[in-house]
Amino acid sequence: MEKGVSRAILLSWTSTVILIAMGSIVRVTGYGLGCPDWPLCYGRAIPPFFMGAWVEFLHRLLGALVVIFVGWTFLLIRKSYKYDHYVMMGNYFLVGLLLVQIVLGGIHVLLEIPPITGVIHTATAMLIVGLLAFIGARTANVKLPPLMFRDFYLVNLVVMLTYILLLSGSLVTRTGASLICPEFPWCGSFLPKWNYLMKIQMLHRIIAFIVLFLTIWLVWKIVKSRFLVRLGYTVVIVLVIQFCLGIANIYMKIPMTLRVLHITVGAIFWSSVIVLATFIYLATGRNKS
Repeated sequence: MEKGVSRAILLSWTSTVILIAMGSIVRVTGYGLGCPDWPLCYGRAIPPFFMGAWVEFLHRLLGALVVIFVGWTFLLIRKSYKYDHYVMMGNYFLVGLLLVQIVLGGIHVLLEIPPITGVIHTATAMLIVGLLAFIGARTANVKLPPLMFRDFYLVNLVVMLTYILLLSGSLVTRTGASLICPEFPWCGSFLPKWNYLMKIQMLHRIIAFIVLFLTIWLVWKIVKSRFLVRLGYTVVIVLVIQFCLGIANIYMKIPMTLRVLHITVGAIFWSSVIVLATFIYLATGRNKS
C-alpha cells in the first residue's frame, strides 16, 4: 500500500468511527434536534450559541470532515488500484453509501429523529466503516502465509451476525429497550408477561452470545494454524471488552460514557472482524483479482 493511500484510509476510518461516537453523544444527550432544520441550523450557517445547537452542529462539521477524507481516499484509490476489481468495487460502494448517509442524516432530522431512520442511519454508518476496513486490509502491505482453511461458512457467519448484532443494538437503544431487562443474562424472573421491548433486548443478547461463541471458534481455528495470531487474539479481546461494556451498561443504568463507548468499541470490533475475514480470504486465494 502506498503511504498516501494508507494515510487516507486511516484518516477516513478514524474520523468515521469518531463521527459514530459523536452521533451517539448527540443521541444520549437528547440533542438530536439541537438543529431542527437541515442543512442549516435555525436557518443559519453558524448556529445560535446554546449547547444543543452546537453539539449537533459539531456532529455535522465532523461529518463534513469525513466527506473530505473519504473523497480523498476515493481519488487516491482510483489512481493506484484501478486494476484491483475488489478494491475498486468497494471504493465506488463507499462513495455511494456516503452520499446515501448524507441524505439519511437530513431525512432523520426533518422527520424529527424517528427510530426507524435512526437504525438505518447507524446501519449505513457501519457499512461505511466496514468498507473502509476491507479496503484497508485489501491494500495493506502485509505478507500473508498460505492458509489451509475450508470453513468459509464460519467466516461469513461471523461477519453477518456481527453486523446484525450492531443493528439489534441500535434498535435496542432507539426503541427505549436498554433498561427493560434489569438482570443479566436473563431478563428477570419477577417481570410480568414479556412485551416487544423485552423481546428486542433479549434478541440482542442472544445474538451477542452467538457472536461470542462463533468468533472464539473462528479465532481458535486460525490460531491453531499459526495464522495471524496477534490479530486473532486482538479480535477476541475487543469482543470481550464490548461484552463487558454491554453488561456494565445494564447494571450501571446506561451512563452516557458507557453508551458512547459501547457503540464505538462495537465499530472497532466490526472493523477487526472485516480485516480478519479479508486476510483469511486473501491467504487462501479466495479473494484474488
